[in-house]
Amino acid sequence: MGDDPAKYLNTEQTPLFDKSRTLYGLCFARKHLSEKRSPVMVEGYIDVITAHQAGFNQCIATLGTAMTEEHGRLLARYSPRVLVCYDGDSAGIKATLRAAGVWESLGIENAEVRVARLPAEDDPDSVLKHGEDRKSTRLNSSHLVISYAVFCLKRK
Repeated sequence: MGDDPAKYLNTEQTPLFDKSRTLYGLCFARKHLSEKRSPVMVEGYIDVITAHQAGFNQCIATLGTAMTEEHGRLLARYSPRVLVCYDGDSAGIKATLRAAGVWESLGIENAEVRVARLPAEDDPDSVLKHGEDRKSTRLNSSHLVISYAVFCLKRK
């Protein structure tokens, strides 16, 4: 695959593959979703695979693209709540806040967005590989999106 250090390559949009309507892993995760068990949204398919191997079977991915209204409407069929666990870097923060805005704009009854805050150098895959204590702490101690936004403002 060459010398590129990226974990995965993003596929271009095609008439047969529309990233704005595709949630990787939903076919497996949907069995584990309910009003009490929210989907965990991550960015890439490697994050989903690692999460499922670690027992977080409710993980799905937006495949390296921003969450769209189509993604949101699809997820809302399974739960009014979502946990966003995107990368901890500045691009991940932007994508997290955008996803929260999309989710909240859909007008879902009892909608709630929570965020798992990751260190700037981490993504869900790396956090899950650091060990049991760290992964359960990060995903189980999520924050309401407003708390996350305040944290991000203070960090700047």
